[in-house]
Amino acid sequence: MFQWQSFAIKLNDVSCALQIIITCVKHWRAYSIADELEQETVLRIKDAFGIKAGNTVVLSSSSLDVCKGNEVVIDNSAYPFLWTVLDEVNVIAGETNDREGANSFK
Repeated sequence: MFQWQSFAIKLNDVSCALQIIITCVKHWRAYSIADELEQETVLRIKDAFGIKAGNTVVLSSSSLDVCKGNEVVIDNSAYPFLWTVLDEVNVIAGETNDREGANSFK
């Protein structure tokens, strides 16, 4: 299983550690920077995959041991505790009314 890695980079002479995740939409994959704010991570994902601003996004993962290979939706209340240990996140994107609820972001 892929383990989280912190990448140290230098931006404008300021060193910082970034949390890199692999995001997946259907068969497309991209490296993304995870943010402690789920909304920021979702904005980066939408930008990387060209997902329209008004579309709903649901994040899920099966890569954590506790998932036991099952795809598990990342609840908004759990995201702040999981963002540093996620290595791969699956993205379900749809029209605004496709998946309304506590686990979706517009």
